[in-house]
Amino acid sequence: MVDYEAILTQLGIPFWTSGKNNVEGCLTVRCPCCPEDDPDPSRHGNFDPETGKYSCWRCKGSHPSVVLAKAGRISVSAASELIRKNTVGGSAISEKEEVVFADKITLPGSPVPSDLHRKYLEGRGFNVDDLVFYYGLRFTGMMEKWEGVDWGYRVIIPIFDSKKNLVSFQGRGIFKKQEPRYLFPPKEKQVCESKTLLYGADLCRLNRSIIVVEGVMDAWKLGPGAVCTFGSSVTKEQILEMARWRKVFIAFDNEPTAQEHAREVAKDLSALGVEAYLVNTDFGLTEDGEVKDIGDLSLEEAREFKKSFFS
Repeated sequence: MVDYEAILTQLGIPFWTSGKNNVEGCLTVRCPCCPEDDPDPSRHGNFDPETGKYSCWRCKGSHPSVVLAKAGRISVSAASELIRKNTVGGSAISEKEEVVFADKITLPGSPVPSDLHRKYLEGRGFNVDDLVFYYGLRFTGMMEKWEGVDWGYRVIIPIFDSKKNLVSFQGRGIFKKQEPRYLFPPKEKQVCESKTLLYGADLCRLNRSIIVVEGVMDAWKLGPGAVCTFGSSVTKEQILEMARWRKVFIAFDNEPTAQEHAREVAKDLSALGVEAYLVNTDFGLTEDGEVKDIGDLSLEEAREFKKSFFS
């Protein structure tokens, strides 16, 4: 349970426990995420102590930490800390398992690709030498182990933070039936968790805008200026990373779940004062009848697509 009454009182945010738009058991507030020119500024946002969630009858709201940050004029990280400190018992908002991260990390593999690695990447439409130059890829051979785990026949994708520090890596299998297709080191072997970062952010430090995609290969197709979130689910840490840029274009895959996540990201960014835009990624279907994503485009098609946002 989250003691939202204590949090709202501490931040001086007015709230009601009954009346119009109140959900039973919730604390109702004037939603700070609704447009400022709302013609009816009635209270229609609700904090639910039992689930820890926030909802708004009008705009659907945002993550509770974002709502509290906007309403209380504090940072999102400070709001998250307030929620953590005021969470008791079996709350739906549970604290993350404590992980002791590594001081540094080393990469498996060689910087020289084998013919099999080249065939795989070129088959996906990439220039292998460009990928090695821009993204520092490495390549593992048959039965190659790292920390006792088999990382054989994978493309090793270094993950850097925005200051170009190596913090983790991802291994992408090069064969169709290779499982798991994507492999990460255990959390305690990483310098920090990948889902708190944006892959490719180190190549966008001087940009005023970024385009956000789901996967590493989508980011490769678009080139520097694109970052990925390692899937359509996005953490609040990644939202805060995105908020470092003035404009953010969200280009998630054209399927319902990804598009719903994209709308949530845009809403959270807008609440933080960032210009956020949803990008149409309806590229039709592949020859196999699957939804075509950015990674399925040719390099020429992808770069032409990117031009419309960075021209």
